[in-house]
Amino acid sequence: LQACWHCIEDAGYPAAALRGSRCAVFVGCTPASDHIDRTDPRVAAQGLAAAVTSAPLAGRVSHFFDLQGPSVALDTAC
Repeated sequence: LQACWHCIEDAGYPAAALRGSRCAVFVGCTPASDHIDRTDPRVAAQGLAAAVTSAPLAGRVSHFFDLQGPSVALDTAC
């Protein structure tokens, strides 16, 4: 969210001006499973799949900024 906020500011838009607009969010990502400590009891408690999924990223950004356009997370596998 912080990186998105900076991108919006760097583009010269006040974040509040985008609220409710048809602005789309496209996120290139990959799960961070290589960086997860599988022995951590917190990871086991919430489930490994929940800890490494990147699917909700675009939706969270859209929800936070109240954007009404499409929200897509693309696994870039890199």
